Amino acid sequence: MGRAADPGERTVVVRILRGGLWAFVALTAVGLALAWGSGLRSRPVAPGQVLAALLAGRPEGFLAAGILVLLGTQAARLVALAARFAGEGDRRFAAVAASVVLVLVAGTALGRS
Repeated sequence: MGRAADPGERTVVVRILRGGLWAFVALTAVGLALAWGSGLRSRPVAPGQVLAALLAGRPEGFLAAGILVLLGTQAARLVALAARFAGEGDRRFAAVAASVVLVLVAGTALGRS
């Protein structure tokens, strides 16, 4: 069995989750404030247009960016967990976490076509 987890290794995952959550909250709050100021009118934005909408200061850009950050946070957490499991010598859980990351990547790639 693998070695006992170092509390410092756990804080990496916690920091990823907290940072992603706060970034999501901030982006969503700005998006909602902008939407409220414009009469709650916003349109859906394609993933490839999020950055342009964000830089243009459009509410839908902030809202879409918040959602993408929230989704990306989970992927980053899985990568960190896979690395942690691999570092502990726990090949089974490292493989499971890496497989989930691969499924997410494949689903994202296939969803674009």
